[in-house]
Amino acid sequence: RGESQGKLFYAMEFVDGVSLSDALRSGPMAVDDVLALARRIGGGLHVAHARQIIHRDVSPDNIIMPGGDVRAAKIIDFGIARGGALGAGTIVGSGVAGKYGYMSPEQANGTDVGPKSDIYSFGLVLAEAARGRQLDMGGSLADVVRKRMSVPDLGDIDESLRPLIAAMLAPDPADRPASMQEGAEWTPGAAIGSIPAAAPQRGGFLFGGAKAPAKTAAKTAEKTKTGVKPRPSGATKPPGQTAARSTMAPAQRAS
Repeated sequence: RGESQGKLFYAMEFVDGVSLSDALRSGPMAVDDVLALARRIGGGLHVAHARQIIHRDVSPDNIIMPGGDVRAAKIIDFGIARGGALGAGTIVGSGVAGKYGYMSPEQANGTDVGPKSDIYSFGLVLAEAARGRQLDMGGSLADVVRKRMSVPDLGDIDESLRPLIAAMLAPDPADRPASMQEGAEWTPGAAIGSIPAAAPQRGGFLFGGAKAPAKTAAKTAEKTKTGVKPRPSGATKPPGQTAARSTMAPAQRAS
């Protein structure tokens, strides 16, 4: 950001790639690619959370893969734009903000949201990546609230991924992973809660691509319960967006 000829401006990175929503039109991702997505986007969100930034609109439309490479994926569109119609798009108002199909229970109930809200939304994204299609978590606001009262049915997801996704989709934030870092570093077979929370380090990736700043406002994450198991429960997939998108550098959003 800066000033030129008396006018303020900020510059954003131009990302030329394909959105995750478009990529999933061809079918589900392989397990290794889902884990790579968890590491890449989860790591970026963890750094954002350490800077007290909550995305609130984590969805496949807001993840761009330069050159179609999931290992270079970037999370975009921090901060929810005002306006929008009720339905598949982003909505704001009356204490509710986000896309209905990817909202956390906290968002649907209009209560305060924190990092664990993004963890829930990203869990829905990972489930969609593993299935190749969106979980049925949308509908009216009443439907959205009801469908988040239990962990959705994950029976058609590879069993190696279910423990992580089920934990991320726990209705109670206290039952979710302690931080996004835990999801980013989790490996199949590891116990949920086995990764200690730590401050993001310089050289990591912020927002899926930009280098992490030297200063991070890290907090010790609270300990959470473990062993969440899937429980069955009872929107339309948003249309893909253009491949060329932009991301915002950390200092620009944190100020």
